[in-house]
Amino acid sequence: MHIHYLAWRLPISGPQGWSLAAAELAVAGDNIKRIREEKSLTQQQIADLVSMHRSNYSKVESGQRELSVVALNKVAQYFNITLDELVNMESSMPHEVTVEDKTTVEQIKLIQELDPDDKSMIFKMIDTMLTKKKFKDFFQKNVAAL
Repeated sequence: MHIHYLAWRLPISGPQGWSLAAAELAVAGDNIKRIREEKSLTQQQIADLVSMHRSNYSKVESGQRELSVVALNKVAQYFNITLDELVNMESSMPHEVTVEDKTTVEQIKLIQELDPDDKSMIFKMIDTMLTKKKFKDFFQKNVAAL
């Protein structure tokens, strides 16, 4: 597995095809610092988590260095939030989430983050659409030929 580090203004891709832009990750250091301080954790504790020297980790929080996507994922899991929440956590309104440009695996992960009632509604809609497609296919194959 290759660990990708960010270059200025270049997107970074992970092994499953997802990507994060450098601009999104620039905010991650601030977000990690904010959460770390809220939880009364030290820089050393987070540096140990991501297998990094504390002085190098300090540069992450000050925006002078970026973490690999793998390290960001470890931090997100440690804080019990998603990587998307870690990167997009801002005091302003959340960014719009679209699933059309995501892989099937990413789409399913996003659906799994929903409340049970919302997940149920989505699955019912999918069931309805699949049933409708099967009836349409059946009609075209068997009835339209008459």
